[in-house]
Amino acid sequence: MIGIVCDAQALTLLNEMLGEVEQIDPPESGFYLAFEDDALCLHRAGDRHGVSVALAEIERRLSGPFLLGRACGLPGPGLRVLDAMGGLGVDALALARRGAHVDVVEREPMLWALLVDLIRRAGASVTATLADSTALLQRGADYDVIYLDPMFPARRKKALPGKRMQYLSELLAEATGFDPEIIPLAQQSARSRVCLLYT
Repeated sequence: MIGIVCDAQALTLLNEMLGEVEQIDPPESGFYLAFEDDALCLHRAGDRHGVSVALAEIERRLSGPFLLGRACGLPGPGLRVLDAMGGLGVDALALARRGAHVDVVEREPMLWALLVDLIRRAGASVTATLADSTALLQRGADYDVIYLDPMFPARRKKALPGKRMQYLSELLAEATGFDPEIIPLAQQSARSRVCLLYT
């Protein structure tokens, strides 16, 4: 069950989207989700302003040369893509806007909830699954393209990342890092190609 700071109307909507959602008060420590201005946001205790993804970010991703789309084989009619490390979902929704049939997998419940809410706000036909992508691929999957984007590659810059990335880095601090074993699993499941973004 996911605890979310929200009103009764938002609670009804979130239960329809996410399943079992519990209405909570802001905790004294750690991270929590809050529903505000029709968007689900990630908050850290003690910080009044949370972080989320604005729909404009998807449009910005598509405003120039969409290199990810080219790497995945777009334009391609009926192209089925699995974003196996969904994160906040901007890449998945950008691919969907360009005509791909996209499924997204995210293993962190709070990120998955943010992703489901972004899909709702975007009106996108994208499926988001709360699961470990390695386990999913071990059971077998059938896609044209499997996209792998580890969220936190090694940093080369000394400056702190933006607030949203700082939040996500803290939220996922205890999560297992990128497992290279997922690459051969993805290669077995992808009919066309595996796209690995690792900078």
